[in-house]
Amino acid sequence: TDNHHDAGADSRMCAEIYMKYNKGIEPDWTIMDKYKSAKKMNAGTFSKKEELSLSDFIDVDSISVDKGSYLYGKTIVVTHAFTIFGKEVGKSEELIKDYLRRKYNAKTTSSISGKTDYVFLGKIEKNEDLSKGKYQKIQEMKKNPACKLKVLHQEDVDKMLEAEKKIW
Repeated sequence: TDNHHDAGADSRMCAEIYMKYNKGIEPDWTIMDKYKSAKKMNAGTFSKKEELSLSDFIDVDSISVDKGSYLYGKTIVVTHAFTIFGKEVGKSEELIKDYLRRKYNAKTTSSISGKTDYVFLGKIEKNEDLSKGKYQKIQEMKKNPACKLKVLHQEDVDKMLEAEKKIW
């Protein structure tokens, strides 16, 4: 299909494959292997061309502000990549920040300071130097017994978004 991840194009392609399969015609799986080996396609992820917005995942118009949440009005840093409903999405941090602002009237910033209440910390790469950057800042701040900074992870994002999930 020329419109990869377009719902209509994907469903038509699935229907065509299913109808051919019922007639005994199996897909040529070697074509898929060639795409994967050439890195033209990365199953389960979106390319930069296909970066998505929050509205691709949830009905943003139905988000109601949750003034009773522990996140309401807090200062939050979102850093590193997250999956959104199991999908790797370009600029996932921006989607999560958008949601936090809409749902919790949160102030999202890019740097961790003494004013930061929460850090949503995404996937850390194996080769990443944990003695530098935001991870180092978190560790330094957590050494102070008076520090109230809380670190949240992928599973917290999953729980937060699950109630908002679009029903297709």
